[in-house]
Amino acid sequence: VLTNAAWRGTEGWHQARLLAAESARRRQSFASAREQLMELLNDRATPLNLIPSALFSLGETLLEQPAAAGAEPLSQYEDALEAFAAAAVFTNSPVSVAALGKMADCHLQLATRSTNSYAKADELYRRILASPQADLPSRCKASVGLGLVAEKVAAPLPAAEAAPLLAAALNHYLDVVNGALLRTGDAADPWWLKEAGREAGRLLENRGRWAEAAALYERLAREFPAQKAAWELRASEVRKRASG
Repeated sequence: VLTNAAWRGTEGWHQARLLAAESARRRQSFASAREQLMELLNDRATPLNLIPSALFSLGETLLEQPAAAGAEPLSQYEDALEAFAAAAVFTNSPVSVAALGKMADCHLQLATRSTNSYAKADELYRRILASPQADLPSRCKASVGLGLVAEKVAAPLPAAEAAPLLAAALNHYLDVVNGALLRTGDAADPWWLKEAGREAGRLLENRGRWAEAAALYERLAREFPAQKAAWELRASEVRKRASG
């Protein structure tokens, strides 16, 4: 399509350029992907509805490409953050919520350099949870993200100050496990149920709440028959710890 003069300048031609960039990214031809995307973004004839997707794809490309020689640590997250922030501005676009999630993920990584990034990640994850446009996987990811942020913030604190943050983290994981994020018409997301269950179990074990952790693993064994043996083994190991 891109090389066919009859298509040039049409919406289909611009869509083909976006897909070509995505193909290049997936085969790890990052320079080619960036070139295609920048041409798309700098072309005044590009349909407005393709701009947010192009910005989002640029952010993903910047995140995945190897860091340049001599680049500052985590600089790829800063660069990608700009692209995702630009995509998130298009609130009517299907990628807007996903861009917020990617922004939050970037801030979570950048928090190793600035603890204020934890607050930014927290705010972004909460915006996703409150968004009417956010689908269930996006909300589950945001809730797990909030749990991880709370744990990171709690890590350097004295036990008494960390306790409420760890309790909040556990609640965020259990919101996914217990279906608190479901809206009308939603069905539980198996992948996030498993991920949140694993995080909740880990935190329960770390806090010595063995019986609750074992009960959670036994529930996951029922939810995921294909992995039943592994979850039951974990539950058995935890119950042994509980009994001393």
